[in-house]
Parts: sequence; C-alpha cells; structure tokens
Amino acid sequence: MNQPKRTLKINMIDLIYAFEFSDPLSEVSYYLDLETGEILMTTGDVRRRLEEIYEEYGDPETGEVDWSTILPGLGIPEWQQDELVVADRVEAGFGERFIAIPHIESWEGYREADFSRLQQAIPEALSLVANNQDPERGPRGGIRWTPRQSVRRVAWHTLDHAWEIEDRIVQSLPG
Repeated sequence: MNQPKRTLKINMIDLIYAFEFSDPLSEVSYYLDLETGEILMTTGDVRRRLEEIYEEYGDPETGEVDWSTILPGLGIPEWQQDELVVADRVEAGFGERFIAIPHIESWEGYREADFSRLQQAIPEALSLVANNQDPERGPRGGIRWTPRQSVRRVAWHTLDHAWEIEDRIVQSLPG
C-alpha cells in the first residue's frame, strides 16, 4: 500500500553538508528524520559505546534503555550524553523514521550535468558585455559582475574543486 506523500521542511545546506561529509572511512554517518526534517549525525565511536550500553543496561526482554536512570551514572560530559541519546533515537527508528544519507562526492554531480547550455551562454554573455549591451541587473536582481570578475570566479571555483578532489585522494591513501 502506498503511503500518502507529505511535505517536509529540510535545511538544504545541512543536507548538502551531510551528502559530502558522511564518510564510511571516518565512520561519520548522517540520518534524515522523516518526521521533522532534522539531520542527525552519529560516529562509529558513539555507536560502539551505544552497543556496550545496550549490552550492560538494556532491558533483557525489550532491549530498551532507561536513559534518565543510567546517563548520570556514566560519568561522561553532557554533550556525549546527548550524542548517545541521538544515536539511540536513530537506532530505534532506523528504516521507519530515520533514513541514512549516503555519501556523495561533490564532483559526482558533474558526471551527468549538461554543460552545453553553459558553454554557449558564457561566450554570448561576454560578447554582450564587450558591446555594452548587457543589462545592469542579473536574472535574480543582482548586480552583474564584470567579465574580469566572472572569469576569476569561475577559475577560482574550478581550482577549489580540484583541491577538494586532491585532498580526498590524499586522505584515502594508506599510511
């Protein structure tokens, strides 16, 4: 049976961050709360600690943990207590309320992008500017960049992506 569609307000900056920075190698995982739109993060260390707590303090029949009783006795800072409670919420609702956000390299979107329109638009725009025919405001109302600013911005953006790819390659090397 199909579930009814629902609207969920999600912070897109947080979602993009989660796509790019969830990382199986460093054991950082992000999850989307399908009820609130909140994006939650857990780490491998927190999940391992959670498993230890389940084994030691979990109810033998249900496996549930009474956090209000055990947290004060763990002797850990409040921020670590909060991380454990978040990981427990994700564990309890995984697949129903929470779904994992997969890791996607920022450059992967470029594989399927169609740049033909962009490749045509840049020379056309530069030609308009060279002939003093460009509008003062852009399509979203912003002040237009000069050709020099535009070329520098495109070059910087491309270089920034190259550095990001290089960093990820270096991080993935053994040793």
